[in-house]
Amino acid sequence: MGEGSASTARVLPATRAGIAWLVTGSDQPNIAGLAKNFDMCRHGISGIAAANASDDGTANFGGLSAAARLTDSLHCHVPDTDSRSIPMARWRPPAPKSSPYITESGFENLQTELKSLWVRRRDVVRALADAAAEGDRSENAEYVYRKKELGGIDRRIRYLQKRLPALTVVRRFANTDAVYFGATVDLADDAGSSHCYRIVGPDEADPEHAAISLDSPVARALLGKTIDDTVVIETPETATTMTVTAIRYPS
Repeated sequence: MGEGSASTARVLPATRAGIAWLVTGSDQPNIAGLAKNFDMCRHGISGIAAANASDDGTANFGGLSAAARLTDSLHCHVPDTDSRSIPMARWRPPAPKSSPYITESGFENLQTELKSLWVRRRDVVRALADAAAEGDRSENAEYVYRKKELGGIDRRIRYLQKRLPALTVVRRFANTDAVYFGATVDLADDAGSSHCYRIVGPDEADPEHAAISLDSPVARALLGKTIDDTVVIETPETATTMTVTAIRYPS
């Protein structure tokens, strides 16, 4: 074996040791091993190139090929850390902002709700403390229930504290001949059935009492309509044509 071959033989075991150091038993990258392996491979490649250089100082392509094979072997043993392989949470577009308008009665109802939530919170905190004093919390159904209830109350309080200052209370209605915010609208469909809707803010919508949000598709279709105008109410399943028969506003 020539001097070049002997140098190559000395370098290869050290490089293999560096590659083995790189990967742990769980196939996770070892940062310390990566740094050590990089140094080993760098010196190993330099040694191979030097060992296979000719007397006139030009590198032997066989030595460079060996160096390339070592680099390829290193690449094959490095776990894939491409960011595309890392699971990421699904992106969701932000919800559109709701209209800031609210009727005077609706605003008063929200204020009353906020005050009652503070009272309710005090009672829940007391019950939660009593449940926590009973012992093991992991199997304490009362403690788990009260903790969830307190979380729901706190979320609602935070929402109302942020929402109330941002609301615009509508107390006067300028146009009573067309459908706008605050109007109660009577409609008749092609089958002769009657429908009645009251257009209110999103924070006071109540479908059971025919109070629909200003942001709802039905309200958006009605806005600006006058008596005897027709409107097409579109739903995911069908489209219904209705005629405006009456418009009323609070006195």
